[in-house]
Amino acid sequence: GDRSGEAVTLNNIGGVYDALGEKQKALDFLNLALPLFRAVGDRRGESATLNNIGRVYDGLGEKQKALDFYNLALPLRRAVGDRSGEAVTLNNIGGVYKDLGEKQKALDFLNLALPLYKAVGDRSGEANTLGWLRHTWLSLNNPRLAIFYGKQAVNKYQELRQAIQGLGKETRKTFLGTIEGTYRSLSDILIAEGRIVEAEQVLQMLKQEEVFDYLRRDASEADKLQQRADLRPEERDALKRYNEIADKITALGAEFGTLQDLQSKGVKLTVEQEKRYNELSVQIEDASRAFQVFLRQIAEEFAKRTSTEKDLQENLALQADLKSWGEGVVFLYTLAGDDRYRVILVTPDTQIDAKTEIKAQDLNDKIQKFRAIVQNPKTDPRPLGKELYDVLIKPIEKQLDGAKAKTLLWSLDGNLRLLPLAALWDGKQYFGQKYQNVTITLASRTRLGDKVEPNWRALGLGVSEARKVKEPNGTRELSFRSLPAVRAELRSIIQSAQSPNGVMPGQSLLDADFSEIALESQLLRSYKVIHIASHFSLNPGDSTRSFLLLGDGNVLTVDEIKNNPKLNFRGVELLTLSACQTAVVEKDSSGKEIEGFGYVAQQKGAKAILATLWSVADESTQLLMSEFYRLRKENPQLTKAAALQMAQQEMIAGKLKASNANGERRDTNAADIAPLDYSHPYYWSPFVLIGNWR
Repeated sequence: GDRSGEAVTLNNIGGVYDALGEKQKALDFLNLALPLFRAVGDRRGESATLNNIGRVYDGLGEKQKALDFYNLALPLRRAVGDRSGEAVTLNNIGGVYKDLGEKQKALDFLNLALPLYKAVGDRSGEANTLGWLRHTWLSLNNPRLAIFYGKQAVNKYQELRQAIQGLGKETRKTFLGTIEGTYRSLSDILIAEGRIVEAEQVLQMLKQEEVFDYLRRDASEADKLQQRADLRPEERDALKRYNEIADKITALGAEFGTLQDLQSKGVKLTVEQEKRYNELSVQIEDASRAFQVFLRQIAEEFAKRTSTEKDLQENLALQADLKSWGEGVVFLYTLAGDDRYRVILVTPDTQIDAKTEIKAQDLNDKIQKFRAIVQNPKTDPRPLGKELYDVLIKPIEKQLDGAKAKTLLWSLDGNLRLLPLAALWDGKQYFGQKYQNVTITLASRTRLGDKVEPNWRALGLGVSEARKVKEPNGTRELSFRSLPAVRAELRSIIQSAQSPNGVMPGQSLLDADFSEIALESQLLRSYKVIHIASHFSLNPGDSTRSFLLLGDGNVLTVDEIKNNPKLNFRGVELLTLSACQTAVVEKDSSGKEIEGFGYVAQQKGAKAILATLWSVADESTQLLMSEFYRLRKENPQLTKAAALQMAQQEMIAGKLKASNANGERRDTNAADIAPLDYSHPYYWSPFVLIGNWR
């Protein structure tokens, strides 16, 4: 005779049939439960069953019926103070409106669900709503806002994945399968927007589960589940404002809910409680309105686009300088648009505009795949390298030959900055074998005409020992593996009493001797070359968390380098960073975004930067760097670009070989075994020369 328990069980059976896809059986049991809940006066159970019936109709594609039942459930859930259930139903209504194409109505309901989920601490529900907001804003052609919501959804799922580490492998695998689409969808949007570094980061998070399983007893691997999608400055600012309002709603709602629970239990409120109850009702309504206004504001902010016209005009002004820079120097300005790629070739005498019809996402897909292939020495990058060559270079191939071009100065747009141009394949040879490729940024443009000092003294800085450091402005402890070849690298480059066979006279600071104070002191000694062999941790869009690992166990963030007047690179001809991903420079809502140590160093006076596009191999880097410096020293009239090209050509030809087969990458994502030589582009193509190439 337990009709209440009977109703609950009927509702649960209906839920199981729904999960099994047997929708009609689900409806049969739910329709048996509904009158029982009503008969016993269980409005909370009644509202849950109405919501469940709506969900079944939703799954059957009968959207209007689903909406009818959701709209019956919503006022009941509000009446009984079921804020968690209210959030679920609001989210469901938003999803139906999204499917019906009524996007503004969808946003209205999803925006109401979001702070409720946050208030009740339902991270899974919050992530689900954030995912729907991502989808809806993308359909409204606001991909930047879609990314903002998508990153929050992924970060919530990362919290949940970390929380269930102790559960069985199959349980974790099943959960990952239910959320995987959110990661991939976010990655697709990032790729389409040319933000490949961020896309790669999101995709890498999906692989953490199998790494965790493989190294289950390794605490450092388990800690990687703490990784979160990094937010750009404008995203961080928006999230901070969002949390301030949402937290206020949460606090007010918690107090309001306590008083509401007392009433639902038949407890008569005191005069003071009644007064406070009414005050809270008004305050929650006001805060909710403020929240909706804020959401409309960030929608407008994220819809704004930046113009590249100013960059184009400033860069085209270089044409007047080309004649003075010697024979064979040309300038190329690239634009990766939504539907086509454009390249403007500027010679001392002409300007040529060429294009390839290709959608941004297709181009970004090719670049992402090419980066993955080139970073694996066991794969052949030439077929895809030829595809990209045909897209990017073929339209101006004849004009480059006609101009007798040798040195190409590139102004790269979007994720083209992440492309190892030297590794493109023209059908006969690598692009870097024929042309010297140099990247130009606005920070380096004003120093292209500076006179070059032929005689170089060098400062070598390196970290060879493993280190554990706390992430700046974060809670994670980051582990960096040892770099055993760094000692040999510095000895082969810096000539001193300890290393008489080095190429350039100077001084080395290794491990504990390499500190911020030591660097400040050494920069006063007017070295022309500064060579840094250490880990560089890059967080896209965040200069406060992008940092260089120092030898004394501390870190130096890009933001600190930018703001410390003692860290000045005036007079430095070349700053070499044989580290990880130091050449990455992207755009934000206001123009150029500082993401790499190299870009900041140019702003602080360095004439040229030699940086890397990915984590480089230890021993091959030593060989390439020492040969690059040797060539430049033996012929001081040789340009930096020419010396780099010659060293790369020697490596391609197999003249620079490993002394053993134990070459290692500078991070843990390395190929396991190095070949006998380093002719594959993985070893020589990530080195990018930025700025004054002469």
